[in-house]
Amino acid sequence: MDTGMIEVETSDGERMPVYQAKPAEPNGGAIVVLQEIFGVNQNIRNICDGFAQMGFLAVAPELFWRQESNVQLDPSEDMEKAKSLMARLDQKLALSDVLSTATFARSQIPKNGRVGVMGYCLGGKLAYLAAATGKLNGFISYYGTGLHAVLSDDLPSHVSGLIHVAEEDYLCPLEAQQKISACFVENELVTVMSYPNMGHAFARVGGGAYEEASAQRADKATEKFLRKEISG
Repeated sequence: MDTGMIEVETSDGERMPVYQAKPAEPNGGAIVVLQEIFGVNQNIRNICDGFAQMGFLAVAPELFWRQESNVQLDPSEDMEKAKSLMARLDQKLALSDVLSTATFARSQIPKNGRVGVMGYCLGGKLAYLAAATGKLNGFISYYGTGLHAVLSDDLPSHVSGLIHVAEEDYLCPLEAQQKISACFVENELVTVMSYPNMGHAFARVGGGAYEEASAQRADKATEKFLRKEISG
């Protein structure tokens, strides 16, 4: 496995920093991994490394790079800075950067290879929005903040998805959860999984809300989805 920072050209001709984990034994698929509001920190890098060990090319764009490069925040210590960066984020530009990363990832795998996108919190919403453009093959959203507000009934027919919803997520109240479930009730390609008694960020290893059993349940479902829908 080969890991490190690279630069990817954006739609406006800039150079965006991206963490890349290249597998020693590629399976033909690629995953764009999208951060929480804490940047491409060690947790996100570890997730990418884990996917590379499964055979996927994993790439994580720095979504805050237009404000500040190399943002790696600790959720327990840097919440105010994270909120400040989030408040100033141009989400349309961020989505464009996600798509640029996906284009790069697709160029690194076989022509018939598939590219998925997966995100947490902020990244969970952007993952859906990226997939909704039809330029990716599948998406995974972990407790996507504001996801319910951007859902559409016309998700491209070739796009599959997996959505992890924490039932006690203070950023996703019951009404929002119901809207997410209702949106995909007739879409056989999208699965919504709910986690009773779980709060926001229950799958963040080392975080205050981390709950091992539910996190493992979610991560196993994620791996199964990726191996079925994204690997070559």
